Amino acid sequence: MSKSDTYVPQDSSLTKRWRNEFESWIGKSTLGYTETLSKIRDEGLSFARFGDGEMLLASTADFSLGFQENSPKLRKELDRILLNLNEDLLVGMSPFWRNEHWDKVFVEVWPHMRELVPQQATVYGSAYVTRSAAFWKEKRGLVDSWRSVWEGRKVVIVAGRRSRFELVPELFDNVKSVELIESEPVNAFKDVPRLVGELKGRKDSLVLISLGAAATVLASKLSEVGVQALDVGHISNCYNNVFNGGPTPEKLPRIAPAESKK
Repeated sequence: MSKSDTYVPQDSSLTKRWRNEFESWIGKSTLGYTETLSKIRDEGLSFARFGDGEMLLASTADFSLGFQENSPKLRKELDRILLNLNEDLLVGMSPFWRNEHWDKVFVEVWPHMRELVPQQATVYGSAYVTRSAAFWKEKRGLVDSWRSVWEGRKVVIVAGRRSRFELVPELFDNVKSVELIESEPVNAFKDVPRLVGELKGRKDSLVLISLGAAATVLASKLSEVGVQALDVGHISNCYNNVFNGGPTPEKLPRIAPAESKK
């Protein structure tokens, strides 16, 4: 039994209110894992993900991630994406989790988010479709769903220099071609304008982005110029965690060690 199954919240009235509101909204608005990928594939949508980090960046001015400083400009971009007004973009939200960490997140983020997100008739994808939890639940079915998204496509990977992103053959050996474009390993949000300029002509390619919170913004920006772009996060590390016994992404260094020169 997982920790989230056994956790009993120490409710304050405020925590309970935010948790219940968020759970209700997520339950009626968010697609499942394979449904998310089917919608992306069938409708040719871009995909921007909101995990706890992106939610906290959008909602809390003094919150920063170790690899991404917060700023008014970043918060404004994340708020714009949360409004979910772009028909070519599927916004992915975290599922509802019942544990101590997420109770703290709800109290921080929901008062801000509830003023932005549409309360009815809007569909969100699952941000966790790239995460180990989804691979554990769906097993090979999720692998097949992901592979169907990029089968036979020209793919451009955008990742930070010395990123831990891997082209795992079991995920990616059915693409037509692969090109890598490197960005900043830390504070990549500042590199988004350059990346949009470089990628806006790649309308015949599928852009896969592993770049933290900057990926959320970049996927949205590229969708606005007619380029399909998917924020795939730690998909390779999570695949390796579930199927090959590798460590979770959180236990890996953010930047791979430099290769020694002989």
